Order: sequence, then C-alpha cells, then structure tokens
Amino acid sequence: MEKYLGVKLIDAERMNCKEAEEKLHKKIKAMDEGGYFVKDPDGFNNWVPKYEFEHTYHQLNSLTFALALDAIMKGERVVRASWNNKETWVQLIKAVQGISPDHENHDTPSVLPFIGMRVEENRFIPWSPNQADMLAEDYVLLPPKRKTKQPGSH
Repeated sequence: MEKYLGVKLIDAERMNCKEAEEKLHKKIKAMDEGGYFVKDPDGFNNWVPKYEFEHTYHQLNSLTFALALDAIMKGERVVRASWNNKETWVQLIKAVQGISPDHENHDTPSVLPFIGMRVEENRFIPWSPNQADMLAEDYVLLPPKRKTKQPGSH
C-alpha cells in the first residue's frame, strides 16, 4: 500500500462519549476515556477518542513551519508569535498580470505567485524564510480577513 498524509482544518471541543451521543443523535462504541467532538469543513460531525485525536490533530496555537507553509498555500495569513510587529504577516500573493501604461505593450512583465510579507498597508515584499524561521514552532494563523482586492491586482 502507498502512504498518504491528510491535512484539513477542523473545529473541535472536548466532550465525553455520552455527551457526543446526545449531540450526534447516535450510539457510539462505549469508551471510558474522554474525547473530542469534531466538525470538519464539509459539515461532517463526529466524536474522536482522546488518544486518537491527540495523535492525529495539532492545535493551531503553535504551528511548525511545515504546517504554516501548508496553511499559507491554502490562502491563510500566518504570523510568528515571536515577531514584534503585529501588523506583519506572510501570505500567498497570487500571480498578477502586468499592465503597461499604454495598454498596448505586450512585453510588460507579470508577477508570478510568491509568499509575501506584509510591510505596510497593501504592500508586500517577497519573504525568504531563514533557518530559524524553518525550525520555529511558533506560527499562528490570523483570523480570516474580509474580502478585499489582493495587493497588486487591478
């Protein structure tokens, strides 16, 4: 068999088996240990025993670089807890097609996708993580931002 790694963002809360049965309106195999009520993005609700949950899921208050990178590639904004400026974060900047002032020059360069670091309102520079960034385990997801135009889009 091939090996696979699944990654998805879920909501979860601690809950014992009896409470989960009441919430899910179904019988769950009796277990003495606690567990977690899990709601995934597709709306599927389930109860997961404590041991299985804690070996499958990672709480998003302290992400590794690998998990942060995965979140960035899925469109999330990420910040390191150790960064002093709370107005700085990194995010994926999507491709931007260049537009020339005369709108006729087809040789105008385009910007390919890159991971950008916000340096001020609507201004991003390419972010190249250093060794300390790649070994860090203090990345945090920022709350979703309301939809606005992406930097560089016209």
